[in-house]
Amino acid sequence: MSKAAIAEFMAHLVIADEHIHSDQIAMLRDFIDTYGLGNNQKDIFAVLEGKGDKHFPELLEQLKHLSPEDKDILIQNAAAIIGFNRHFAKEEKIAIARLCKATGIDPAKIIGAVENIISEAKKANEEKVNVDRSLDDFGELSLKVRRFFATGAKREYLSSKIRQNELSGPEYADAIKLTNRIAEVDCQLVETQLQNCSSALEETRKQVRHNLRASKPSSDAPTEEETGFHDFLKDLAVSLDAQARDSLAEIQEIIDKKRRAKNAFTIALMGRTKAGKSTLHYVMTGEGKDFIGVGAERTTRFNRVYEWENLKIIDTPGIGAAEAGGRTDEEIALSVVDTADVICYVVTNDSVQEVEFKFLSKIRDSNKPVFILLNCKENLQSPPPKYKKFLKDPLHWYNRSDEHNLQGIINRIESGVATYYDGGSVAVIPVHLMAAKMAREERYEKDRGTLDAGSRMNAFFNEVRENVIELGQLRKSQTLLDNTACRLAAMAREVSQKRQTSLRLADDIQSKLTKLRQQVKERTEKNQVSFLRELRSIVEHERSLALEFASENYKLKQKEIERYWKKEADRVSAEIQEKLSTQVKKASDEVQSYVTEAIEDISIGADYNVNVGFGDYSTFNTRRLTSVLGVLISTGGSIALIVAGVTNPWGWAAIGVGALISIGSGFMTSKEEKKRKAVQHMKTQVDKSLKSLEDEYKKHARTVFSEFRKKMDEAIESTILKVSMQYRSSAEVVVTYLDSLNSAIDKLNRQFAIRIIEFTREESILEGLGEESYPAVNRQLGQRIEISTHLPVPNDRILRAEQALKEKIVVKNLPGAIS
Repeated sequence: MSKAAIAEFMAHLVIADEHIHSDQIAMLRDFIDTYGLGNNQKDIFAVLEGKGDKHFPELLEQLKHLSPEDKDILIQNAAAIIGFNRHFAKEEKIAIARLCKATGIDPAKIIGAVENIISEAKKANEEKVNVDRSLDDFGELSLKVRRFFATGAKREYLSSKIRQNELSGPEYADAIKLTNRIAEVDCQLVETQLQNCSSALEETRKQVRHNLRASKPSSDAPTEEETGFHDFLKDLAVSLDAQARDSLAEIQEIIDKKRRAKNAFTIALMGRTKAGKSTLHYVMTGEGKDFIGVGAERTTRFNRVYEWENLKIIDTPGIGAAEAGGRTDEEIALSVVDTADVICYVVTNDSVQEVEFKFLSKIRDSNKPVFILLNCKENLQSPPPKYKKFLKDPLHWYNRSDEHNLQGIINRIESGVATYYDGGSVAVIPVHLMAAKMAREERYEKDRGTLDAGSRMNAFFNEVRENVIELGQLRKSQTLLDNTACRLAAMAREVSQKRQTSLRLADDIQSKLTKLRQQVKERTEKNQVSFLRELRSIVEHERSLALEFASENYKLKQKEIERYWKKEADRVSAEIQEKLSTQVKKASDEVQSYVTEAIEDISIGADYNVNVGFGDYSTFNTRRLTSVLGVLISTGGSIALIVAGVTNPWGWAAIGVGALISIGSGFMTSKEEKKRKAVQHMKTQVDKSLKSLEDEYKKHARTVFSEFRKKMDEAIESTILKVSMQYRSSAEVVVTYLDSLNSAIDKLNRQFAIRIIEFTREESILEGLGEESYPAVNRQLGQRIEISTHLPVPNDRILRAEQALKEKIVVKNLPGAIS
């Protein structure tokens, strides 16, 4: 039982990085055979199909109770599964950390064992590369003699075998060794620059958290505005921190993938389901359905890895369906783009679909060279006459000129490439995978040479070998330096866009502030004028009633007149007060509408900018900003309440009453004259009183509206301006990180330029070159690279580099040439 648990944990390590390597499967099988675990094989291989995650905690519990001897077996076999690939992946480290935490195994013991295996694996790889796989001189001479007398497909086949021999000798081994050395140096630069970016990003996160702490209200009882504004800043800080964490994770992912990529020249096989990738895998390695276990090959959704001629081949799942866990095969396939030096995309002549070209658009930014393997899908085994016809003319499918010729398909592929891959580095290689597969089966042994010749597989193999010998170093630098620069450039664009959006939001909010101030001024003035108009209307109406009032009330006693006039004064004052409050409330409502409209405008602009490429975290929280500005919006209402509580000019009523009382108590010589004078005098006093009322309320209104405007301006200034300043601050806080990205991109581009120059000069120059002598680079990634250098560069080789990279290369020779 303990050995079965160890085997199951080994299976978890195999799939930890979503790559299943053929050597790992061989180790796992050996372990199963050694300890007689045949009855447990189904459960062990179920893990390789992604079905073991939910049982992982139970597995750790079983491993916890291993004997010391079994723990040593676990350590050694876990180290072998990890270290043979000369790389300790991040996901593998996580699995080991969980194991050590659950079982009490000392992590140093496993890490030490892994490092030992990695060291041994590196030595073994160097020895394997040094093996001379070429034919002897006699064998090569024999091929050339046989070619001399051959014709047609046979002659083409022998030519490709001679070329294969030429490409498989010491030159091939030397190219791989040089590529590995260059990869080691380039990977060091990549790691250094990425770590610098990571450090800058951590500093950015610290600054964001510091700014948030500094904005916390200092008092124990903060105002609603202070609390709301701090919550707004908290949302902004959380958003920025989430984006920073995502970027950190992406940087660590890039580091891990580049460490993996440096260890071998890597080709990724991609294509739709049933396009022929499994057949290609079999043709290249002789491995078939037993890659993982009987019946398991098509159920696993992980990338399969195997070795071919000292190269690493990654066979990705067929693009088409989604796996049970939610990730699509396409996503799994795309995960290897950063580690691949060349992508081989398999299509069939009977179904070249637009979806395949669209997939190319998703890897366009990686700037990878692509081989499109055009598989002539034809069943040669049924009916039998087809096979005989093929043997008679094995290249008929390739050379035919009728309506079934390949040129139309090739033209369509090239058109799709031009549309979706921007004319990137793509070569179309027609092959017949069925013929190649049959050539490797025993029952067709007597026709093997003809089937091989008709398959044209050597055209593909030799293209790969030529890429290793002539372009291997350039391709590897492209993977490590150029591809990393592309990834960082995409990140820099995103950060820069985010920063520009924050600045635009700050400017937009600032402009809204100016506009709101003007609207408050206009609304205040307009509503003040409206109130004064209504005040005048009330006063004029009361004047028109003054004679009637005097005629009806001049005989009343003093207390009655006082009571009646007080009642009338209250009614008039209440009406005026209501008119004043209404106009202030109206101004407040109108300003509230303007503020709401301003928030909506800002929010729409923010949402639009966020949607053009800032990821999942918006730095603009409309809900929270509305809450903050709610304090501002409610300010108008509170001012209306203040207006209602201001002392009103009641003096005119008392004056009026006193005047009327004095008139009523006077002595007149004539009854009619007395009435006339009393009425006239009372009317005059009422007019004076109303004039006093109007003057007092005019003065009062100026005070009220002035106070309203002042408070609204202060509220706008203190709240909206602070929001604008915070967006400007959030734009500045990412500058250090953005500078680190741009610096890293520049250094990577400059070293890539040196690799291009080395390719043109066919010599290594980096080690003897001081950094001050590095070329200056002006780059349009994937399109054009302008190199300014003191180093002489051969023009003819520049053209070859352009053809390889599918990128315009412009070299500007500076004075003071360095040899």
